[in-house]
Amino acid sequence: MTDLEKQHARVWEILRSALPPDAIVMGDATQIVYTGSFAMPMEMERCWYYSGTYCSLGVALRWPLAPRSARRIGR
Repeated sequence: MTDLEKQHARVWEILRSALPPDAIVMGDATQIVYTGSFAMPMEMERCWYYSGTYCSLGVALRWPLAPRSARRIGR
């Protein structure tokens, strides 16, 4: 990892320790989120969402609705 990615990984470790295990993390197209896609320690499946190739389609506005729907469906 680069020095910047190491800093980002540290931020993700701190955030992970503050979040409950079933927290759903949504990320948009930024360098820290890109780093988080491989450095964020997740304790449960389907709790990390990163726009990836869809970032230019304007998904960020709708993404806050996804965790609510996922919880309703029961994942």
